[in-house]
Amino acid sequence: MKRTADARSLLVPFARTKPSQSWVWRGLAETYPIEDDMHLALLSQAYFCGQAAEEIFSLSIYQMLADALSNREKHSEALYFLERIQSVRLQKQYKTEEIDIQ
Repeated sequence: MKRTADARSLLVPFARTKPSQSWVWRGLAETYPIEDDMHLALLSQAYFCGQAAEEIFSLSIYQMLADALSNREKHSEALYFLERIQSVRLQKQYKTEEIDIQ
């Protein structure tokens, strides 16, 4: 618990100075349990900030969103992000086996 609070306190100044950087919001999301609403809110912010970058850089955010949404039994929303991951990976000719089994 102390480590997540420490990580959070280190990331908050970055969020203030770099609010358009998706990695900051993703990092902050990771300091909350997956079932916490703040986890999903911060991942959502990361998703919106990541839209300006190449989509390949958002795949880990998509996976985290899919996990968080699935955890909340929002399966169709989770499926959207899994399909985006698969689409990008196919487009880039990356392996998709681990996504196919989800």
